Parts: sequence; C-alpha cells; structure tokens
Amino acid sequence: MSKLRSTLVLAVSVCLLSACADDPLGVNSGDPLTPEEMQAVFSAISETFSTLSFAPAAAGGPARAVISVNESFSATAPCDIGGSFAAAGSANGTVDDETFLLDLSFQLRLTPNGCIVATETNTVTLNGAPYVQLSMDFELNETQIVAVGTQTGGIAFTSSDGRSGSCAFEVSFSVTADLEGQSGSSSVSGTVCGVSATGLQVFDVGSPVT
Repeated sequence: MSKLRSTLVLAVSVCLLSACADDPLGVNSGDPLTPEEMQAVFSAISETFSTLSFAPAAAGGPARAVISVNESFSATAPCDIGGSFAAAGSANGTVDDETFLLDLSFQLRLTPNGCIVATETNTVTLNGAPYVQLSMDFELNETQIVAVGTQTGGIAFTSSDGRSGSCAFEVSFSVTADLEGQSGSSSVSGTVCGVSATGLQVFDVGSPVT
C-alpha cells in the first residue's frame, strides 16, 4: 500500500473535516526558508493526516457498503519532534466501508502550534499565520489514487539558527499514485514563501509503508 493511500484512508476513517470559510491570506516577511525547509513544511502538513485517529459515528439502520459522507470534525495532531497541528474541516462524497474505495471532496484547516520539523542541518518551529487551508478532491479506486487540490494561507516560523519570518502559500497540486506498481507522479505550481513551488512534493506518492 502506498504512503498516500494509507494517508487518505486514515483521513477518511476520521471522517474528515469541517467547512472553512474564506481562503486565508498569508504574508511573506522576514528571513527566507530554504527549499529543503519548505519541503519539510509540506511533509509535516501531509504527515498530519497519518496521526489523526477519530472514527465516524455509527449510523442507525441496516449496514450499507457505500456510505454518503457529509461530516465535520476538529482534532489535534502531534508533530514528530514537538508541538502540534490543530485540524478542522469537512468532507463530502462517498466511501465504501468494505473496500475503502472513495470519492471525496474536502477542506481542511491546519493551524501549527509550535510544530517542530527537522531538516538535515537544523529545526524549524511553525506557528499559524493564520493557518494553511488545504482543499482537495480525490478518488481512490482499485488501482490508483487521483488527487487535485490547493494549499493557501500562511505560517510563521523560527529556525534553530536564529532566522524567523512568515510564508504565504498559494499552491496548486495534482497527484496520481499507481497502487499496483507502487509508483506515482505529481505536479505542483504556484508559490510558497514568495518563490516557485515547482519541484516541491505535497504528498509522498510512491513510498511503501510498513
């Protein structure tokens, strides 16, 4: 199973997230983040999904394989080294509770609260400025995952080498993961921290999980 499939199935199992209103505005200020640090931030955002573990409320009546989803929730997801992300949002669509095949649209607001992410040379501590809004449409079938979405908003950061500032997110992405071949492709456009987001990876589309 690919890491992205694991991530999305876990996200569905928590029934995903409540509607967030308008797209947030981020600000680019202070010191720059390096490309490696920006990638670490994206990785921390995607890893948030794998730590959420809330189950949907049981529905009354006879059991159904294909279930309509119209759910909201809020939760706190810990970061690996320290701090957390506050998550809130909504999901709408369908999920098969026997096969976990799904077709969902969701919106997720992620607010870092002292979330510490590591790079090869230092650590970066993230806080909300105001938060990152992740909007995504995705489909999981027997052979692949297709996901298309945006990340907007902003974060504030302080690095262990003394730099600090804030970054705006204006990112669009698309991901295709081949579940049989354990491979995938992705494209990212827009800007993060005022520079091109091309070349960054929003989700890990090919790594197996243990």
